[in-house]
Amino acid sequence: MSKEVKLKQKSINLKDLNKGDVMSQIQYYTFVQKDNKWCHFVTEGGMKIKMTHDIVENNCVTADQFRETVEMTGTELAAKFTEIGNSVFTVNFFKQKKDADIRTEINNKVMEIVSAYQESKADEKVIKRINKDIQKIAVGSKKGEERTLIGYKTGVDLQAGRTIAQDLEKVFTGKSYAVVQVDHRKINWFIYENVKYIKK
Repeated sequence: MSKEVKLKQKSINLKDLNKGDVMSQIQYYTFVQKDNKWCHFVTEGGMKIKMTHDIVENNCVTADQFRETVEMTGTELAAKFTEIGNSVFTVNFFKQKKDADIRTEINNKVMEIVSAYQESKADEKVIKRINKDIQKIAVGSKKGEERTLIGYKTGVDLQAGRTIAQDLEKVFTGKSYAVVQVDHRKINWFIYENVKYIKK
């Protein structure tokens, strides 16, 4: 039977719990250390907790440990990634560079050419090297820069073909919460619930 309980800051009022009440927990931890009996963690919210070894081994999954590898096409990999649930994952993908960053990189290379001419060092080899660098920037801007993210899914934009994820590495290193968009077409591999999925 449902009941209205006035809660303050805590999620559950223990004195109002009755036998048979159903509840759930979704929590993300970072491992600190272990001793003979306990594994010690810090939660996403900064709370220190401990769990016995058997609870950790039988009820938890890590973002990066896996027992099998599955190869897939890019299309299959993208479809599989959209199906993941609330567990932590590690994903490797190409993240598109911002237009402003690309312009800055190219402008810096152009300034190298200008400086070389001004210093009378603009021989054919120097110009060729700088032009090659500019071509690499242009190609890299289309492909993006490779990134590996540890986090969990907060949403999916199927129309845009992207998963919205929380970057847990930033959370656990004391930085601000960071939401990252993962383009399904740019995924190289990901690890989820003890399986590593790799693009063929």
